[in-house]
Amino acid sequence: MNKERIMGLLRHGLTFGGGYVVAQGWINEAALPEIIGAIVTLVGVGWSIAAPEKAA
Repeated sequence: MNKERIMGLLRHGLTFGGGYVVAQGWINEAALPEIIGAIVTLVGVGWSIAAPEKAA
């Protein structure tokens, strides 16, 4: 799988999980997009750091 597919699956999984968390009342609906955005950003940064450089 390439990076775009994995990041897309991650976003959808986080949105699903976030909907569950909001439905349970653990966080409010306004905070959800910010939390999901922060997680996706951190995963993307970590992936970029860990990914091997392509040879020129």
